[in-house]
Amino acid sequence: MKKHLLVFSMVMAAMTANAQTRQVATISTPTTLQAPLYCVSANGKYAAGDFGAVSLLDLETGEETVFYDAANEGSSAKGVTNDGTIVGQFGVDLSAPGAVLKKGADSWTILPVPEEVGEGGEFCPQGVTPDGKYIAGYCYDMNKGMYVPLMWNLQDDGSYGTELLPYPETDLWGMQPQMTVLYGLSNDGTKAYGKMVDFTGFCTLGILYTKGEDGTWTYRLLGEDWLIKNEGAENPGPQPQMEDYVTAEPGTDEYWQQVQDFDFLMMDWNIAAEAYAKISTSPSSQIQVNQNSMSGNGKWMVMATPDAARRYNVEDGTFVEISGSAGQTACSVTDNGDVMMASPLAAPFRSSYICPAGTESNGPQDFVGWLETNYEVTYAEGTEDGSTMGLGTCCVTPDGKTFVGWNAPMQPNLYYVSSIVRIDGTTTSIMNIDKTKEPTIEGGVLYIPEGTADVSIYEAGGSLIAAFTAEGSTDLSSYAKGIVVVKVNVGKLTKTFKLTL
Repeated sequence: MKKHLLVFSMVMAAMTANAQTRQVATISTPTTLQAPLYCVSANGKYAAGDFGAVSLLDLETGEETVFYDAANEGSSAKGVTNDGTIVGQFGVDLSAPGAVLKKGADSWTILPVPEEVGEGGEFCPQGVTPDGKYIAGYCYDMNKGMYVPLMWNLQDDGSYGTELLPYPETDLWGMQPQMTVLYGLSNDGTKAYGKMVDFTGFCTLGILYTKGEDGTWTYRLLGEDWLIKNEGAENPGPQPQMEDYVTAEPGTDEYWQQVQDFDFLMMDWNIAAEAYAKISTSPSSQIQVNQNSMSGNGKWMVMATPDAARRYNVEDGTFVEISGSAGQTACSVTDNGDVMMASPLAAPFRSSYICPAGTESNGPQDFVGWLETNYEVTYAEGTEDGSTMGLGTCCVTPDGKTFVGWNAPMQPNLYYVSSIVRIDGTTTSIMNIDKTKEPTIEGGVLYIPEGTADVSIYEAGGSLIAAFTAEGSTDLSSYAKGIVVVKVNVGKLTKTFKLTL
């Protein structure tokens, strides 16, 4: 285990043109991170990722902990809880076992798999509730030859039990799907989501699970109406089975007649199935579902095809298409229904966008531009302007206050770039900040403990009254009377005071 300290800037809320308090959005791109960041805890305290080894970043203190496994085989992070527990895989290949790494622990706890799926199959946790009570993922059923949805439930003794969820036995034309997998779940663990991939591997549908009061799970497939079907091509139904049509005594004339009739039936079915299966060659048949596609409150899901991104209302079952979103992926969604997006799909560096709830007809907005319009933006460690920030496939906390993501390198010799955006108007880090050196105001007097500061004073209407450089102590009453907003910049530190002089 190795620890690294990161430097973030400290910011306080600034003011709007009408002199009301304005929240600050702080953008950080730490250059010393050991791994790209994939996931963030619901409370916004932790982010996690991996690059051979798993990295846990405390977003409040800036402390990064890197976990190396003894065999040096690498490991991966899929989700992180509110207390910093990581779920992922102990190892980097698909056969690596799913596991849990509690904060402060020196070893992974391997998760169990149900006996009925057989031994030796692949399994992977993908999402976890904030309290760590439920984990959603999948495992390979050795008996059926397909991936199936699996839930892990925390037991009273601290171990995890398993629960296989029901899933579609057949796809759109009656064949066994390649997989039905879970990617995540709501914060209370009563809803889960993922995807079903058909027998060809080309047609993907979203799937939503709901847990009833009696503890049973039900599901519904999402997105079938989005698929482009060829004119006149109809679903031929399940593939005919010989035992249902050939029932006569083998070797008899009736038997051979039934075999011949079944051969003709299969020829007709294959022709019809081939025509219907052409939908799988359309890009619109690939419905994208990501690891952060459900809001924490379980009210919203976001999915996309190359044609358009859509937000799904879990409660009433309706879709809203986001205008102008062709070629973008829907990454994550807040409890309010604000959607984070990224494009272009195939590019190594992906721009970040946001579509606030209720603005779907206007299309996605550039994320950095949205921040600058709605918040006082402060660029902290490693990030000088919007052109150097790329969240890529971004994940966001349920309250829409913390955004974490990573992208391809923007500078030589970097393998990745992680960015963190926090909207809180409060401290983003306490590392390397000596609070005894912060500016303060007492009795209308501004105190600068060390060095100089740039000071701006605004009246209640938002007009600038005075701007000057200060050091030591300064009596502000000589500049203004009444209610004012005082903005003080000391290096990277910005503090704002509202007071009556």
